[in-house]
Amino acid sequence: MFWPKGILGLYLSLSHLYLSVFSVSDHFRTYGSFLNKRNNSCTALDKSCDECIQNIDCVWCVDPEFPLGNSRCDLKEWFSSNKSRCGLVEDPSTIITILEDRPLTPHASSDDDFVQIRPQRIKIRARVGKEVTVKFQVAHAKQYPVDLYYLMDLSNSMSDDRDNIVKLGRDLASSIQEITRDFRIGFGSFVDKEVMPYISLVKGKNCQQKKCPLPYSFQHQMSLGPDARLFQRKVKEAPLSGNIDNPEGGFDGLVQVIVCSKQVGWRDKARRVIIFTTDQTFHIAGDGKLGGIVVPNDGQCHLNATGFYDYAKHQDYPSIAFINELAKNYSVSMIWAVTADKFQLYDMLSTMVEGSTAGQISTDSSNIVKLVRAQYEKITTSIKAITNSSTSCPSRITSECEGNGPKCENVQLGMAKNFELHFRLTECQSETFAVSPVSLNDKMIVEVEPFCECPCDTSEGVANEEEATLEQSQDCNYHGRLSCGECLCSNDFFGPKCECSKNPNTNLTINMDDIFATCIKPNISFPFLCSGRGSCDCGVCKCDSPKEGVIISGLFCDNVCDNTACERDESNQTCSGQGKCVCGECVCNPPWTGPKCNCFQNKDPCRSSESPHLICSGHGICPCDSCICTDDGWSGPLCNECEVCGSICENLRLCVEFLAFQDEKMVSEPYETEEERLGIIANATERCQTLLTYSEEFPEDIPKNYENCTFLRNNCRYIFSYEPIAGIFDTRQVYLHLTDDGLKEVCPPPADYLGLIFGLIGAIVFVGLITVLLWKAFTTIHDRREFAKFEAERMNIKFPSHSNPIFKQATTTIQNPIFNHPDYL
Repeated sequence: MFWPKGILGLYLSLSHLYLSVFSVSDHFRTYGSFLNKRNNSCTALDKSCDECIQNIDCVWCVDPEFPLGNSRCDLKEWFSSNKSRCGLVEDPSTIITILEDRPLTPHASSDDDFVQIRPQRIKIRARVGKEVTVKFQVAHAKQYPVDLYYLMDLSNSMSDDRDNIVKLGRDLASSIQEITRDFRIGFGSFVDKEVMPYISLVKGKNCQQKKCPLPYSFQHQMSLGPDARLFQRKVKEAPLSGNIDNPEGGFDGLVQVIVCSKQVGWRDKARRVIIFTTDQTFHIAGDGKLGGIVVPNDGQCHLNATGFYDYAKHQDYPSIAFINELAKNYSVSMIWAVTADKFQLYDMLSTMVEGSTAGQISTDSSNIVKLVRAQYEKITTSIKAITNSSTSCPSRITSECEGNGPKCENVQLGMAKNFELHFRLTECQSETFAVSPVSLNDKMIVEVEPFCECPCDTSEGVANEEEATLEQSQDCNYHGRLSCGECLCSNDFFGPKCECSKNPNTNLTINMDDIFATCIKPNISFPFLCSGRGSCDCGVCKCDSPKEGVIISGLFCDNVCDNTACERDESNQTCSGQGKCVCGECVCNPPWTGPKCNCFQNKDPCRSSESPHLICSGHGICPCDSCICTDDGWSGPLCNECEVCGSICENLRLCVEFLAFQDEKMVSEPYETEEERLGIIANATERCQTLLTYSEEFPEDIPKNYENCTFLRNNCRYIFSYEPIAGIFDTRQVYLHLTDDGLKEVCPPPADYLGLIFGLIGAIVFVGLITVLLWKAFTTIHDRREFAKFEAERMNIKFPSHSNPIFKQATTTIQNPIFNHPDYL
């Protein structure tokens, strides 16, 4: 029977495909899909259900019939599809339990009956990362008690303001009592720290009054109480003092008023309001350094028996952020009552301190009653909810009001507004925090407990081995308990279904937690169980026998010996009938050779006369009396023709210069950063390593049959030798010639620039000297000629020795000025 060559190759390919498909399909049915093994952030958490559910995107499959080999921890969307083959998942839902839920009270008969936030306490169980929404209501109660503390600047410039406050004290109390009957008022004053440079140490320099009391930082003058007359008297008796710088130390007093609850008399069930009155700016944290005070404000009460703040010389001013924190913690509202020139500053301050508002008073505080009432109504008609949750439980609050923010404006007293708390846990730890309206003591306590353990986990309920034995499951072959879809085996058994018993006689090390690990060959791209050619039986591969003549063996069934897959000749005989098929290769009977045992072992027809010692000129093989060229580019009957080879020296030159001298001429790609340049160089190095193997040797150590190449680089000569018998595109061995001094190239000696410069200077000087000498010689000769000519002409003139022809005798003329003058006649 004749088999065409293409049909024969197709038959062999299908034979190998049959073996793989047969084994892998059986393995797939038994052990699940390792071919489609999913890889995401959830599958990496498949060690336990507890670890899995701590990622909000993941759920755990608790189906006992879930296919082995797949990850029980995966994305919720995956288990929702039919591809996962999981019938039941563990995805704990959020549980909200209301522990205390008293209704809101617009009116109340006593302080304890006021409820301004609902509910008051809740408990929540939620998954880590799951956003939880809790609805709650807030309403400001009518006739809610008010504690009003008047904190006043009593420096020099506030004297007229103090007098007006004395006059209007009762009107102020009456105005607040129109809003709520339960009203109490207190009073305190401030100036500045009693140290330089805030005050002068010279007596009388701090204020313009004849009797000027010593400056003080803060004094608590009157505790909260209902007596308006006492308030007027205390304000009137308060002494005016002064300081020498513009900013005042009011923040020191503000901290003491907030934190000294016992001395001030703050009530738990009352709205706490501080009226801060001044006509100047304020000192803040860091200003104390001018007076040598660097200790931060500790936020503690430091009032002495007389009501003075006696830590002013020891602690710095508080910061604005610290004031804001105290105001939130102690539920205090502030009204900044300031003059027109300072209103913009304090209005900006009101945006930084929760529950505060700014109002403008006249220069003498005559409008204080109207201002306090307006600002108080502004506070009570505004509802804003805040939380004190930590960074491990970030939260935000929205409302039904305009903008959906945490604040509602212009709300009537007694009207409830709906809010929503949104939060999520970022860590697997319990959290307790409070939600409260700004400036009120009412709170909603939120207790959050995360799902750190799966509800399906029954291991915590088992006290001992006897109890565990009673709970052994049929799904675990009665050798273990079922927990979250997985079997927890007793000590003597292991495996997904506790189907394997420990064998002390085996030499194999088996991972009891993952018995399939020892059935997967390490360091391979596709981790099939037993290479897809067998089954994993309790951590040991049992190889299949798909058909006669095929033997599968090895620790991972990775050795396939197919004694039927050898090549056949034209008559469909295996190994041409001249050999035996052993594991897919023909073992020929001498003298036959070749892949099909159809060739004699005669290589002489494959030798050329030019290179008789080489088979196929070193560029091919001679399997069957004729050459088969294997080197790229070589052809011809003896593989000795190459039309595309070109110059081997030129082909190797760029890489040799790159590897030997780090010459980057072959790196032509543009780059912008140093990191890109290094990446391009690394790619060039990899390309060169596929073309040649570079070494450096002395010429006497290089094989004699290597071809030499000589080139000039930057006027320097270098030589390298390459292996002559490799293919044009094969990796060649290349040796760079080293000189006797170990140098890679021979360069001409460098030019003597210093000698050249001095030589040029010497030449210029020499030429100058020659020029001067020539000029001197020329002028000397010329002068001598002229002198000789002059001498010759002088000798030709004949004069008597006693006379000079050009001599003239001197003539003397004498005149008398009175000669013949009429006056003298």
